Amino acid sequence: MAHQHLTRSFALLPLAGALAGGLPLVSCDQPGAATRTPATPPPTATPTTTTPASTPVPDQSTPDLKPAEAKPELKPTTKPTALKPAEPAGEASKAGFITLELGGKRFSLEIAATPARRFHGLSGRTQIPADAGMLFVFPDNQTAVQNFVMRDCPVPIDIVYLDGTGRVLATHAMTPEPARQRDEIENTLPFPNAPDWSRTNEQYENRLKKYSSRFPSQFVVELAGGTLKALPSPLKTGDKVSAQWRDLVTKAR
Repeated sequence: MAHQHLTRSFALLPLAGALAGGLPLVSCDQPGAATRTPATPPPTATPTTTTPASTPVPDQSTPDLKPAEAKPELKPTTKPTALKPAEPAGEASKAGFITLELGGKRFSLEIAATPARRFHGLSGRTQIPADAGMLFVFPDNQTAVQNFVMRDCPVPIDIVYLDGTGRVLATHAMTPEPARQRDEIENTLPFPNAPDWSRTNEQYENRLKKYSSRFPSQFVVELAGGTLKALPSPLKTGDKVSAQWRDLVTKAR
């Protein structure tokens, strides 16, 4: 979805606001070879020394060598692999992703913490896995009423707005917009020297429905359409979502 005019996954924030405070941002995501032991060479026979007849000659013959009795191969006892505990909800499991629990269900969410990632969000995704989505993270100076839009988003998206502590502010079931018309295809920079990723079509942007957070929001979650209705526990305004929120903010730009 578009991100805050120019700062949402599918939301649109004045790109100026996200880009120098002028325009909204938007977004709609072998085992090794066995080692052979060299064969043991047979012992060398000791030469017999000639001794006077009166002196008994010790038996110098080589005793019969019997191969050592083969011992059964000992195999290490296989121990069951310990099951690793699931990733704690709210902690990053790997770079660029975080696991969050919403309404009794866990989701692996892509992290959008830069202007470009927030602007593009899930735009262009033709499908969103049932346990996946995106988490938009805004720096402190961009915490504001967010207005995401469905820019170039062909599939429905559920959106959850959170404040800086993870409290639910608002939720929406966003629906795809009509495809761009011929005069809405060409994108241009919203203002001189704007970053290339912020190119938009003003006519197209102006007709997109805006889904508001209603109150200042610092985190936004986007999931596959219909997900919120199917949660084990309904997610309501005022509910708290647990995560290391301040750690996430340090990564936002």
